[in-house]
Amino acid sequence: MTRPLRVLYFWSVLLILTSLLILGCSALNATPKNTKPDLQEPLPEKQNGLPADMLTSLEVVVDACFVSLEPKRKSPTFGPLTRGEVVKWLDVRDNWIRVWIPRLRISGWVLQSGMEEIQDANVNPPPVPVNELTTMIAVSEKIRVRSVPATNSEVILVADKGDAFFLLGEREGWCRVWLPEQKRTGWIFGKSLVRKAEK
Repeated sequence: MTRPLRVLYFWSVLLILTSLLILGCSALNATPKNTKPDLQEPLPEKQNGLPADMLTSLEVVVDACFVSLEPKRKSPTFGPLTRGEVVKWLDVRDNWIRVWIPRLRISGWVLQSGMEEIQDANVNPPPVPVNELTTMIAVSEKIRVRSVPATNSEVILVADKGDAFFLLGEREGWCRVWLPEQKRTGWIFGKSLVRKAEK
């Protein structure tokens, strides 16, 4: 290309770009149609979830914590979660904890040794989908649901055999459960409950 043609090309491109900027071309300001939703906004299918602040918060205390699909060492994994990341407690089995990972909007199993219970500073965490929660079934008649995990504490409800609750946490043989009818939490001694069989 000769020098006069290069100069003409340069000025043509400059003129086109300048006119686009001056006119405020909508093509420059348009957002792509196939973008993923912002991770801070709950997805429609997650709207009917349990408020995450009701679940026990756990912090990753190891540099890299891989997440297993099943609670066993030879299960496929993904991740890792990184030190300081906060997840929500869903269930426990042997030395494994099933957690909800808000950043990924998925659940999985992690080793207990890589987690530590904390008070979550996030005042408005996204909800956890109800289908991710563990359902517990009452196995005997007249089970006392208490305000705190102690046999001398206030009884807030007497549950019948077959009543179902969402498991929110466990402590020293007690299960912290969600009472959907009363929209509050309570404690039931663990021997009175069994996990609902998974589908």
